[in-house]
Amino acid sequence: MKTVQLLKLTTGEEILGRVSFDNGLYNITMPVNIVQDSENMGFEPFMPYAECESFDFDSSHIILAVNPTSALTNLYLHATEANEGGGGLIDTSAAPSQQGIIV
Repeated sequence: MKTVQLLKLTTGEEILGRVSFDNGLYNITMPVNIVQDSENMGFEPFMPYAECESFDFDSSHIILAVNPTSALTNLYLHATEANEGGGGLIDTSAAPSQQGIIV
């Protein structure tokens, strides 16, 4: 069963997403990074140029796995739930549709 959790990686990154744990691996689906400035908070896709929406992490790379506040959980679900059926506020597979290099 996947629950919304906040993972703190050994790299210092904090990733929010739908998480399950099995056989020493954390699987996180539709992960986002939390970004904020002095006034606002938002989400950006984790590894936006990857072709997958699900990532496996060995437990040795996880410092903490915690449940986020209910407000953060609700905001994340609102931003990503429509994406499960196609389209939503956050495209967690945000690789650009056009190929090429931006100069």
